[in-house]
Amino acid sequence: MSIPSQHIPEDERLMAVRRLDVLETSPAHAYDEVVQLAARICEVLVALIVLVYESKQFIKAKVGFDLDETPREGWRFRTHLQMNVLRRIRWWCRI
Repeated sequence: MSIPSQHIPEDERLMAVRRLDVLETSPAHAYDEVVQLAARICEVLVALIVLVYESKQFIKAKVGFDLDETPREGWRFRTHLQMNVLRRIRWWCRI
């Protein structure tokens, strides 16, 4: 099974993140429930919901991680985490 690569232009992606209007807000309980469930299902110690913006990565919910935000450069969660999650889902679903 191949995973399609979909490129979204950076200006459109930033506009979509901005429209969410959740970047510098308090944590939401619903997000916490999602990451707790994901950590349990995937049997991992760390689970995050991260919104990547211009110069920061805002960590909206977390399990096993202490930071609330990180600089965008130098902390590349997205590709690494996506591949790990996809591998776990494939294993879990026996794909």
